[in-house]
Amino acid sequence: MKISVIVPVYNVEKYLHQCINSIIAQTHRALEIILVNDDSTDNSGKICDEFAELDNRIKVIHQKNGGVSVARNTGIDAASGDYITFVDSDDWIEPEMYENMTQVIDDTNQTDVVMCDYYHVGPEGRSEMARDIKGGLFDKNDIIAQFYPTLLVTEDFGGIPVLSACVCLIKKEILINNEVYFDPLLKFGEDYLFTPAYMVHVNSFFYMKGKFYYNYRQHVLSRSRKFQREWWENFVDLHNKLGLLLENNTKFDFSRQLKLQLIHSAFLSLDRIYIDKSFTDLEKIREIKNIMHDKNLSVAFKKFKFRTRHNGIKIVGFAMKNKMALTYFAYRKLISSVK
Repeated sequence: MKISVIVPVYNVEKYLHQCINSIIAQTHRALEIILVNDDSTDNSGKICDEFAELDNRIKVIHQKNGGVSVARNTGIDAASGDYITFVDSDDWIEPEMYENMTQVIDDTNQTDVVMCDYYHVGPEGRSEMARDIKGGLFDKNDIIAQFYPTLLVTEDFGGIPVLSACVCLIKKEILINNEVYFDPLLKFGEDYLFTPAYMVHVNSFFYMKGKFYYNYRQHVLSRSRKFQREWWENFVDLHNKLGLLLENNTKFDFSRQLKLQLIHSAFLSLDRIYIDKSFTDLEKIREIKNIMHDKNLSVAFKKFKFRTRHNGIKIVGFAMKNKMALTYFAYRKLISSVK
């Protein structure tokens, strides 16, 4: 069984050797390693070419800068494997990852998707990250009953349930036959659209619960980075595209999930505004008001009731629904003073 491993590369010379070496070292040898250099300005492109000279399984594609989604799509079009997966160029994987995942595929009569767990790697070390569902094989009915209700977001916003493409082996024909690609117009959050786009076509799925094979490197972002209005616009764009994808699904009613997705995006945006040190308090309140008055958010809140027991979510949700920017700001001030 041949696996196509797609690695979008852009200015990651510091981490690229570790990433590529971890793929080359896989005990499953039937790999096609596609390195897509997205017009890097450092030595990343050169490093890719050097690795290609050492291992004939490596294919390097140099392209004009188009972003991570375009780079991944280039890899999908170039892939010739039976299954496709992705590795971000600043991450790395455990040696037995693909051998054990392909063994599951063989044992389950070619399941459409197999997923493992991953390590979150930050300044304080590695921590295990797993999904709050049972492990094992899921048929279509199981997928609808257990995945679809939280395909986009959980009720308490506790953990984003999206299946990262990097921890999944996806049957290539699922992507190609249904023309599933990453959306290049989304500036971030591309997995949030890509995953539902293929999962609605998946008939079988295997979760290797407790098998931590992927190392996701979390970079510390500056908390002083200025909030950009386009971030919220990106969330709304994502919401609208998810609606086009899911609102007419005949197997499951995604209407609540779609509402939750946009409300959760508003939660994230308001939090980012509040902690933005470049804003004065008046500027923060103005930006918060802008989001609370967004017509898309008003539609999401129509006939919507929270099911979570988390009082903080209920308080913030009440303020958002009723466009009470000052109340939200005062509540955040109070919580900050208690901490």
